[in-house]
Amino acid sequence: MRAALAALLFASTAAHAEGASWTELRTAHFVVRTDLSTDDARKYIVELEHMRDALFRGSWHGPTPPPGHMLVTLLADRSEMAEFASSTFAGFAAANAFGERMLVFSADHNPSELPVLKHELAHWLNGAFLLRQPRWLNEGLACYLETARTNSAEGTVVIGEPDPNRRDHLLTFPTDYARVLATGRELFMAPKEEILDFYAASWLLVHWLADEQRPRFNQYLGRLAKAQEPKAAWNAVFPELDGARLDKDVHAYLMRRRFGIGRIAAPPWEGPVEVRPTRAAHEAPRDRPTRASPARARAVRRRYARRRAPRGPRARRTIGARGCDRSQQSRLVPRHAWPFCRWPAAGIPFRADLAG
Repeated sequence: MRAALAALLFASTAAHAEGASWTELRTAHFVVRTDLSTDDARKYIVELEHMRDALFRGSWHGPTPPPGHMLVTLLADRSEMAEFASSTFAGFAAANAFGERMLVFSADHNPSELPVLKHELAHWLNGAFLLRQPRWLNEGLACYLETARTNSAEGTVVIGEPDPNRRDHLLTFPTDYARVLATGRELFMAPKEEILDFYAASWLLVHWLADEQRPRFNQYLGRLAKAQEPKAAWNAVFPELDGARLDKDVHAYLMRRRFGIGRIAAPPWEGPVEVRPTRAAHEAPRDRPTRASPARARAVRRRYARRRAPRGPRARRTIGARGCDRSQQSRLVPRHAWPFCRWPAAGIPFRADLAG
C-alpha cells in the first residue's frame, strides 16, 4: 500500500508542477515547499515555528532546542491532498532518499489542527533531549503532545488535553502494562490493532506519570537524558511499579476522567523567512532521476550490469534478481539509473517509504 501511495504521489505532483508555481521558504527550523501564494506561505511557516516553540516550552526538554530543519510539503488545498491519500487523512509523514523525515499536508488545516505534525515535532524534540528512550515513552510522549493547541494571537499553548478516541478505547479494552513496558522494535511487525492498542496505552501511561508522578517522572527522564539503560532507570525510580500495580493504578486514574491540563505562555515567533522559487518537473536537469517506477529502475540496473559485468561463475555472483550486488552498484550502474525518485515540485530526491 505504501508503494502504491508513493507512486501516486510522484505522478500527481508532476502533473501539478507543470501548471503551478512552487516556492521554497526557509526559516530557522523548517524548509517548506508549497504551491500557496508567497504571502499565505509566509504566514503558515510562521505558525509552524510558533508550534515548534510552543511544544518545546510546554513539554520536557533540554537546555536548548535541537538544531536542523524539518522538511514540509504544503499543498494548497484539500483536493490536492485527496490525490495522495484518503480524504480522512490530514497529512502523513514520509522519508526522502537521504532518510530525512518529511511531512506532507494541506494548508486547509492550521498547524494546531494537525496531530501528525505535532507527533513528528515531539519525536524531533524528544530525540535530541533523551539519549535513551524505551518504545512506550517514545510514542507516549509524542501522543501526549498531539492534542496541544496553540494560539499565536494570545501567545499561549494548551498542553495535556485528553484524546477522546484513545480514552474511550482504553475504557473498553484492558491493558497489560508489563507487556507495554517490554515492547521494543518488534511493535511495527505487529497487526495494526495491536499497534493502536500500544499507542493508546503509552499515551495514557505518560498522562498518568505527568499528572500523578511528576517529580519521579522528571527524575526518570533525567536518567534517560544521561543515557542510562531504560529498564535500570525505571527500576531505580519506580521500584514498586510492576505490571500488575501499573494496571491497577493507571486504570483507576482513567476511570476518574480527570486529566491535568495546563496553559502556558508561548510568545509569537519572530525571525527571518527566506523565499525562493523552485524548479518544476519539466525544468529538472537531465542527469537527475525522474522515474518513480521501482520495476523500471530494476530493469535498467539489470541491463547495465549484464553489459559490463564479467561472464562465467563471477557473473552469477554479481548479477542476481535485483540486477547486481549492492557492492557493485556504484561501479556498474550509472548515476541516473539508481532507484531514487524525484519529487518534481519540491526538487528533492524521494523514496517510496511512507510512514503510516
